[in-house]
Amino acid sequence: MDRSKANSTKVEQDSRARIEDLLMQAESLHSHGDLSKSLALCEQCILDLEKFDHADREAQLWQSNCYQQMGRIHLEQQDWLKARELLDRASAGYETLEDGHQLATTIGLTGQCWLGVMDLERAMECFRQAAHLWEREGVMAEAGLSWLELALCLAHAGEIRAASRHVQQGLYRVDSAGELCFRIRARRISSNVFAINGLVEEQLEQLEALTGLLDSENQQLKSNPNTPSTSELSLQSLDHAYHEAIRTFTSKAAHDMKEPLRMIGSFSTLLKRNYGSVLDAEGNEFLDIVSDANERMGELLSKLLEFSRLGVQAIEQGQSVVELMDVAALATHHVRETVLASQAKVDVLALPTIMGNSAILQQMLIHLLDNALKFNSNKNPQIRIEGKEDSGMAVLTVHDNGIGIPEGHRKEVFDLFRRLYARSEYRGSGIGLAIVNRVAELHGGYCEITDSPLGGSAFQIYLPALQN
Repeated sequence: MDRSKANSTKVEQDSRARIEDLLMQAESLHSHGDLSKSLALCEQCILDLEKFDHADREAQLWQSNCYQQMGRIHLEQQDWLKARELLDRASAGYETLEDGHQLATTIGLTGQCWLGVMDLERAMECFRQAAHLWEREGVMAEAGLSWLELALCLAHAGEIRAASRHVQQGLYRVDSAGELCFRIRARRISSNVFAINGLVEEQLEQLEALTGLLDSENQQLKSNPNTPSTSELSLQSLDHAYHEAIRTFTSKAAHDMKEPLRMIGSFSTLLKRNYGSVLDAEGNEFLDIVSDANERMGELLSKLLEFSRLGVQAIEQGQSVVELMDVAALATHHVRETVLASQAKVDVLALPTIMGNSAILQQMLIHLLDNALKFNSNKNPQIRIEGKEDSGMAVLTVHDNGIGIPEGHRKEVFDLFRRLYARSEYRGSGIGLAIVNRVAELHGGYCEITDSPLGGSAFQIYLPALQN
C-alpha cells in the first residue's frame, strides 16, 4: 500500500515537472511567434492537469496560466469570442487564488477583446477595473497603461475631453514609475488617442517623445545585444506615422491659412492701386512690406505642404527603375528660366541608374539646383551634376561655385526651417534642403556636404545602387 502510494506520488511529481517544462516551452514558442505550437502545448497541459486527484494552489495557478496564455494567442489571432471564454476562465482562477497581478493582467486582456469588437462600454469597464486593481497592487506603471487603454476607448466614443484627461492621468503614472518599455507603450497608445481625436499637434508631441524613447532602446540594444526588444513599434513604422501626422497638420493649416492669405494679398493690391497716390512714400513702403511678407508666407506654405506630402507620395506611387540622367534633364528644364536669367552654366555628366521614385527624385534635384543658383554671388554661376557607384551606393553629386557652407553647419542645414543667412541677404524658405534630405531618407540613403573644386559646395546624395 505504501509502495503504491509512493509510486503515485512519483508519477504526480514527474507530471508536475513535465507540465512546468511544457509551460516554459509554450511561453518561449509564443514569444517567437509560433502560436499554433504554443497553443497545442497549453492544451496538453490542461489535459494533464485534469488527471490530478486533487488540484492544489500550484496546479490551479498553472491551469489559470494556461487559460491566460491561450487567451492571449486567440486575442492575437483576433478570435475575440474564444479569447474571452479562455480569459474568463483564467480570471475566475486568479480570483480564487487572490492573485491580484494576474487578475489585473487578464481583465486588461479581456478589455482588449471587447475593444476588438468595438463594445466600448464593456471594454471601458474592464480597463477601469484593471487600473484600480493595479493601483491596489501598487504597480503604477501598469495602472497608467490601463488608464491609457481606457482613454483609447473614450476617444473611439468621441469623448475628447475625457480621453485627454485620462491620457494625462495615465502618462503621469507611467512616467513616474515605469521603465523604458512601459513609456514606449504609453506613448504609442497616447499618440493613437490624439490621432483618433484629431488633435494633431498633441499627436506629434507624443510621436516625438516616442522617437526619443525608441532611440534610447536602440542604444541599450547596441550596448547589450542579448537584450530582447520590448517595443511593439519599429522606427520605420513610427517614421511613417510621424510624417503622416505632419501631413495632416499641414493640410489643415493650409486650408485654414489660404483664405486669410488670399484676402491679405487681394486687399493689399487694391489699397496700392486705389490709394497709392494718396499715401506718402513711407505708406507705400509699408504696403510693399505687407505684399512681400504675404508672398513669402504663401511660398513657405507651399514648400511645407510639399515636404509633408513626400512620404505619402512615395508610398502611393511606389518605386521603379529610374534613369538619373532623365531626372536631371527634367529638373534642369524646370529651372531653365532662372538659369538663363542668371547666365549660369549647368553641366550634366554620366549618372547611374537606381531603383526609386522618379517624381520625388526630380523634386530633390530641382531644390539642389535652386539652392546652387540662389546662394551664388558670381556673375556666371557654374553647376556640375555627376554620379558614380561606390560600395553598393549610387552617389549623385551637385557641385556649384556659390558662397559655400561652413563645415560646422553642414548637418544642420538639412533641418526644417534652418537658415544660415538673413532673408535680406538671400531669399528662401529654409525647407528646400530638408526636402532633399527627406527624399534621400525615403530611398534608404543620406546626404553629405563637402567642398567643391568649383569653389562652392558639393552636395552628395547617397542612394542604394541598382542590384543586378
